[in-house]
Amino acid sequence: MFCKKCGAEIDDDAVFCPKCEANLGEAPVENKGKKSNKATLIISLIVIIAIVAGSILLICKPFNKQNAQRAAKNFIEATITGDKTKIKKYCIPLDSSNLKLYILNRLYSLSDDLLKYKDNGLTLSYKLDDYQKSFDSDHISFEDLASSLNLKVQKIKEIGSVDVTISVSNGEELTVSLYMIKYGNKWYIWGSDYK
Repeated sequence: MFCKKCGAEIDDDAVFCPKCEANLGEAPVENKGKKSNKATLIISLIVIIAIVAGSILLICKPFNKQNAQRAAKNFIEATITGDKTKIKKYCIPLDSSNLKLYILNRLYSLSDDLLKYKDNGLTLSYKLDDYQKSFDSDHISFEDLASSLNLKVQKIKEIGSVDVTISVSNGEELTVSLYMIKYGNKWYIWGSDYK
């Protein structure tokens, strides 16, 4: 047991504390468990915080990648079917109407190229490669992209690309790179090229 006044360890049957001489009365206080309970509580809280933080990281990282993949999939499906309204939905929103028109025309041109196969009675299927994140040291920096597209650099969250292999029923295969940008909270296409 421990003294109520000074915390010194005392015999179970002591009436006075041998250290501070406090009157212990009839019921000295048991104090051993309190220190270990505090330590257990602190360790438990640290473990819970670590688990929650780790879970958030595991959930958010693939979610971002899936959103880029989903945007690429929806865009390429709209491109293959010639749905220009949906193609426009995935085009990066720009202030400059001339630049937006230029990018839209390039994306529409990709769709027109693919529709020529369908017009000749051929069917198209596609396979998306995994989204590849670009870094500032890669082909283009956030600042360069923001400058060339007249965007706010602080709204650019990520840039990258998805390669799409388009198979034609005549055995021909085309590979197209879709250039992706996460601007604000949404994924867009800002360009495409044949490989």
